[in-house]
Amino acid sequence: MRTTVEKQFESYETLMGVFGELDTNVDRIKAEFSVEIFASGNSVKIVGEEQNVQGALRALNALEVLAKKDTIKPQQLSSVIDCAKSGEDFDVKDLLSQVAVTARGKIIRAKMFGQKAYVDAIKKNSIVFGVGPAGTGKTYLAAFDVKQCTPKRRRVLFIVHRERIAKAALKSFERVLGDTYSSYGLYGDGNADVDADCLFCTIQTLSKQNNLLQFSPREFDYIIVDEVHRVGGSTYQRVLDYFEPKFLLGMS
Repeated sequence: MRTTVEKQFESYETLMGVFGELDTNVDRIKAEFSVEIFASGNSVKIVGEEQNVQGALRALNALEVLAKKDTIKPQQLSSVIDCAKSGEDFDVKDLLSQVAVTARGKIIRAKMFGQKAYVDAIKKNSIVFGVGPAGTGKTYLAAFDVKQCTPKRRRVLFIVHRERIAKAALKSFERVLGDTYSSYGLYGDGNADVDADCLFCTIQTLSKQNNLLQFSPREFDYIIVDEVHRVGGSTYQRVLDYFEPKFLLGMS
């Protein structure tokens, strides 16, 4: 059954913020919910099947909150649409809450609800598994949590299965933490900065008995394991059975 719902925005400027540059955001909403949206002044009419109209209305209401604060990011738009489609209640203010502050003082906020859930899980638990596609910010969010935990969790170990990933993770942590930590180092492929406060190493290097025994079981307060779905292997089991961190984060 087709229906029409009217929504009024706080101002014309807010409406334009919701619609996005060249109406990119509203065109996406119309396509995702199979509705028509007509604007007049600072109000809109949404026309379509009732369920679709209600979903589009939920999305517009959430986007209005975001538009009042800043330009709506593509990731935020996608997250809002997904939640609005599900029909479940959600609080868009989760995307506005502060996650961390970088070493340069920049405030970081979650761009997706999944990122916010990831951060909340880290705060509430001693073992956390973060699962998500590459590029969704898992490494950066881990670095932000390490920054917030300082000095409670003083020494960090980041375990990877490839040297290039260790180097990339080190750079990400340096960007976020800056001089919060006095030293960052690599262990593997000819590098042996074993005394670094933040140590990034390959599992192939760390799992060797002589290398592992250089550290005490409680040497690291915070351990991060990349590609955690690999932990069934004997090398990972040897390392994880040996260490006793205060917090363990697995990412995949």
